[in-house]
Amino acid sequence: MIAIWILGGIAFSGVLWWALSADFNRFARKRKDEPLYPESLFKVAVTDSEIIAHRPDGTVERVAIAELKELYIVTTSAGPWSPDVWWLFVGSASGSGCSFPGGASGEHEALHFAQQLPGFDNAAFITAMGSTSDAKFLCWQAAA
Repeated sequence: MIAIWILGGIAFSGVLWWALSADFNRFARKRKDEPLYPESLFKVAVTDSEIIAHRPDGTVERVAIAELKELYIVTTSAGPWSPDVWWLFVGSASGSGCSFPGGASGEHEALHFAQQLPGFDNAAFITAMGSTSDAKFLCWQAAA
C-alpha cells in the first residue's frame, strides 16, 4: 500500500514538473494561437467609410462609420459550445448595423478601430470580456 502512495506521489510530481516546464508552455501556446471555430468563419473588415461583417452563410451586414451610433458587447451563457461574445455596431438609420462574434477574423482590427472612438469605455469592454452571463455592455455612444 505504501508503495502505491509513493508511486502515485512520483507520478504526480512528474506531471507537475511537466506542467511547469517549457514543453507545457509550448503546448498551451500552440492551442491558444489556434483560431476559434466557428467564430473564425465570420469575417469583419473596417474601411475608411464602413464596418462590414461577412457571415458564414453569405449574409453581409454593414454600417457606415459616419452613421455609427453605438457599440455594444453582448455576452451569453451559451459558451463554450456556441459563440458567447458578440460585437454589435448600431447605426443611426433603421436596420443599420452589423454584428459578429468574438474570435471573428478581423476582430483585432475592429478592436483597434473601436478604441480610437472618442469616449470608448475600455472598462466596460474589459468587464464584458469577463462576463459569462447574458448581458449587454455599452462600450461607446456617439455624442448627442
